Amino acid sequence: MTATRWAAAAVLGLAFTSTNGCVGTTGHLAAASTRDVEPRDLLVDTPPRHVVGRSCIDVVVVFPARIPNIGEAIEDALRKGGGRVLTEVTIRYELVYLPLVYGTACYVAEGDAR
Repeated sequence: MTATRWAAAAVLGLAFTSTNGCVGTTGHLAAASTRDVEPRDLLVDTPPRHVVGRSCIDVVVVFPARIPNIGEAIEDALRKGGGRVLTEVTIRYELVYLPLVYGTACYVAEGDAR
């Protein structure tokens, strides 16, 4: 292996080993929605559909492009599930970051769309 290839492999290996990831649970909710909801919306004849919604942003160097939004994650999940309300909701925060280069940060809403 030439010195140039060895150096490139070393830099690539260092980049992969310095990539950080973090996942944490922000909270659990019985129900969540971004829409007007009435109690009858929880009583649906069809079985609920389990969905996952995300609101993600880019982090360049150390500067986020904007702040991820929990409401956007819930709305994304409702759009995917075709419902008006999410039940048995888990909200998580996920971060994958290569220090001082690039990363993504996301709020994730997971639950049953009704």
